[in-house]
Order: sequence, then C-alpha cells, then structure tokens
Amino acid sequence: MTMVPGRKVNWYLRAGGDLAHDVIDSAPQAIVAAMSEYWAAGHSHGDFNIDNILLDPISREISFVDFGAEPLIPCCDSATRRRSASYDLGYILYDVAMRVKGNAIGPGARARRLILAERMLRAFLETIARQENALHVIDEIHLVARLHMETIDVSLSPRGLWRRLLRSLAARRIDTTLGRLKAQFGPAMQSSSSADELTRQQ
Repeated sequence: MTMVPGRKVNWYLRAGGDLAHDVIDSAPQAIVAAMSEYWAAGHSHGDFNIDNILLDPISREISFVDFGAEPLIPCCDSATRRRSASYDLGYILYDVAMRVKGNAIGPGARARRLILAERMLRAFLETIARQENALHVIDEIHLVARLHMETIDVSLSPRGLWRRLLRSLAARRIDTTLGRLKAQFGPAMQSSSSADELTRQQ
C-alpha cells in the first residue's frame, strides 16, 4: 500500500486553534485548484468528503484518497467542468450537513466543517465568469445534495425517525448555505457585468 503524505482535513478541524483557522482560510482555494484539471476532464471524485482530503502543511501537498464510483458525464466542454464539480461539491455539502448533529465530533469541529465546505463552494464559484453559470452551478449543487438526502432511510423505526430529523436539519443547513452564495454571486456578479458593459460603452 502506498503511503500518502499529510493528515485528513478533519484532523486539523478537530484540533481547533490557529491550525484549524489556517486550514479554513487557505485550504478551500488550494483544494479547488488541485481538483480543477480532474473536473475539467469530466471526472468527479465520487466520494468527495473531508475525510478523503489530506493536507501536508510542511510540503504544502494535497492528496485525495478513496475515490468512489464517478457518475457518467459524456461531454468534455466548459459545462463538463462545472457539472463534475457540482457532483463533488454537492456531495461534500450534503456530507457535512448530515453530520452536523453527529456525536463523533464536537460542536466547534462541526461548525468548522460547514464553514470549510461553504468556502470550497465559494472558491469554485469565484472561478466562473458569467453570473448565470454560477447560479446554475449553485442549483446543480443543491440538486445533488437533495438527491443524496433522498437516499436516507426515513422509515417509522426509531433509527428512521432519527434520520428523518437529521435530514430535516441538514436540509435547512444546505438551504441556508446556498442561499448565502446565491445572494453573493447573484447581485455581485450582476453589478460587475454592468460595470464592464458601462466601461465598454465609454
């Protein structure tokens, strides 16, 4: 088995302190940049979650492990990159939102996971020039997250009822996160486009 350098991102987030804040501030852009060529080729990770991203702050290396089954994305154009990223970013948002009430991590780490995921989404959206494309990606991410939530057992058993509650809480987290991004990238990008158009007319 090949050893991969670094620790899981989740380890840094659990540690807290300055180390966790440094990861939240710098890792989202680096992770998106590292995945960019893979997405551009029409691939997605398939199991893109915080436990499958490793960071080595000394060598400044990022590694991705445990690739899952990627969805079929037939075309290879600018839309392919956005669609591939939407699958992965939708899944990571779903994953952190569903685990927000879990007992395996403390409340501080849970909040940091959500913040990191949102900043990763924002980092990718900042690479998209056109407003309508950015908003379309947000809708795609939302759809992917919702599709994953629909696979959760919400039967009338005690476990199913607990998962129903978790799913409801996760849906609110996802809606709130994507609502903030829509508010940011809708008017902000529209204003930028209007300014560019005015400059061209002068």
